Amino acid sequence: MANLEEQLSHVNELKDKYLQSLSLSSIKLPIDAEKYLGLSQQDLKNMSPDDLTVVAIVLQQSVLFIQQNINAHQTNYNWCQRYLNYIVAQHLDQVGGQYTPFEMKKNLVIKTNDVAGQLNKIMSEIQILLDTMKDIPYHIKTVANSYEKLAYCKQQK
Repeated sequence: MANLEEQLSHVNELKDKYLQSLSLSSIKLPIDAEKYLGLSQQDLKNMSPDDLTVVAIVLQQSVLFIQQNINAHQTNYNWCQRYLNYIVAQHLDQVGGQYTPFEMKKNLVIKTNDVAGQLNKIMSEIQILLDTMKDIPYHIKTVANSYEKLAYCKQQK
């Protein structure tokens, strides 16, 4: 497992260096983001157009942060999947018979090969995270856009 963790760590280092080269490595989740997602109607009525614009910007920053996290998890998932496919390809002729379907052979390799099993476990855990985070950036962006529109409407009055 240590070798697998080292390899995955190397993948993350490559990703981090690339983000640094784009000046995107220091993006953090804004502290106020959660508060701004739960604003009441009364809060929105009382806010100035400038305040609404600031809130929209904070939420857009949140979208970027969350999307970066999704991308990082997707990168790890893709790496694990490629490595798992490599291992499965090496062992396909050792499991099942000539007429055994590929998915069954793949599952047999995962069951009998420790590294393949670890990769499969990691992929399952990452998939839970990806499924959980899937539409969150879109919905936050929708809220931010609504705040921007509200700010514009208030400015027009």
